[in-house]
Amino acid sequence: MTLSTQIPHLRSTESATQLIVHGKPFLALAAELQNSSMTSAEFMDPVWQKLVDTNVNTVLGCVTWEDIEPVEDQFHFAELDKVILGARKHGLHLVLLWFGSFKNGISTYVPPWVKTNTKRFPRAKLRQAGGVLKTGDVLSIFHEEGPKADAKAFGRFLSHLKEVDSAHSTVLMVQVENETGLLGDSRDGSAAAEKRFNESVPLDLLHFLAQDWDNRHDNLHTDIKATLTHLKSQTNPSGTWTQVFGQGPRTDELFMAYHYAKYVNQVAAAGKQAYPLPLYTNVWQNYVDVDGDKDFPVVVGGGGNPGDYPSGGGTSNVLDIWQQFAPSLDFIAPDVYLNDYSNSCRKYRHRNQPLFIPEQRRDEYGARRIWVAYGSYQAMGVSPFGIDTQVPATNPFTRHYGLLQSVAPLVLEAQTRPDSSVGFYFDEIPGDGGQC
Repeated sequence: MTLSTQIPHLRSTESATQLIVHGKPFLALAAELQNSSMTSAEFMDPVWQKLVDTNVNTVLGCVTWEDIEPVEDQFHFAELDKVILGARKHGLHLVLLWFGSFKNGISTYVPPWVKTNTKRFPRAKLRQAGGVLKTGDVLSIFHEEGPKADAKAFGRFLSHLKEVDSAHSTVLMVQVENETGLLGDSRDGSAAAEKRFNESVPLDLLHFLAQDWDNRHDNLHTDIKATLTHLKSQTNPSGTWTQVFGQGPRTDELFMAYHYAKYVNQVAAAGKQAYPLPLYTNVWQNYVDVDGDKDFPVVVGGGGNPGDYPSGGGTSNVLDIWQQFAPSLDFIAPDVYLNDYSNSCRKYRHRNQPLFIPEQRRDEYGARRIWVAYGSYQAMGVSPFGIDTQVPATNPFTRHYGLLQSVAPLVLEAQTRPDSSVGFYFDEIPGDGGQC
């Protein structure tokens, strides 16, 4: 067998994609830690048993660029190695989250030598009223040094994982960046970004959009769809972004999605070459109309316009762009907090990609809904956020995961047969005087 079939990998069936661990399908009963928890092996020592007691079998936690490469070309993995050994000792698997260039639309976790060298690593510019440009807290994606340095570090990280874990498969997958995109504006207003925006739309994007129309995501916006109909009638479509797609935030978002996907793919490709574990990136979803959970107002979700949520991230309306232009990622994963749960699952099975939910609500409301993900949408796993601050005895996931653990072989077998299972849940019925 090749290395790629011995280590954790994905295997497609007629109706789903399953995670294969030690040669067998694996159902991830996952949970994510608070952001800084896994940066300290000492902090994690008492946490591991809590996770076991919650019936978790897979733990999501971060590895930050600033921790492993605090000085350029000087890499430190000792703390990470202790964390991996701690998980292995307790029979737990890991999904490691690479906090590199991007975390929640900003660049919090880049090393000091990146933060302080704004000439080599320029920041994005946010357009303000009156033509004022505000410097953002995020790297601009229109300069080659950022992805080059990030890719180098990510490649070294994956090479190290191969060295210390390929014989054990404690680490199952790696997330590349976290909730990528630009907050505070629909597109970067820096000089380099403006230059790219006023150039001709790349031909690879135009050709992709003009082809295979029937398989494009339903959420691709109607204004872009109208443009695509026009593109299909042209032999050699061309023009600037505004000429081709019109002026507005949706064109801006498409522009940013194309370039963010290219950036993240460069990072992912370096890791995949070093150690071909399954790779994905996660998405801060837009929150508006049918995408929103009816129990929460739009304002709670941050808004429905690009820049209210990270513009250019892999939201469903630009999911096709990410799938095409970040081929080193095995799938794009939705974070589901305030969005409609079933709709999110359906949208992110687009083009039969695997479903994994790396972040979601950790309360009973969220726990009930995981049955839809596993039963109706063949999820490889789901993961409530901030699990280490919960008490196993009162954590609703302890009960739900305990039951799932007992039926995991049945769930995995059903996932291989089309339309053979349905997941469902019942929300609490209101008290006297309420309506069902």
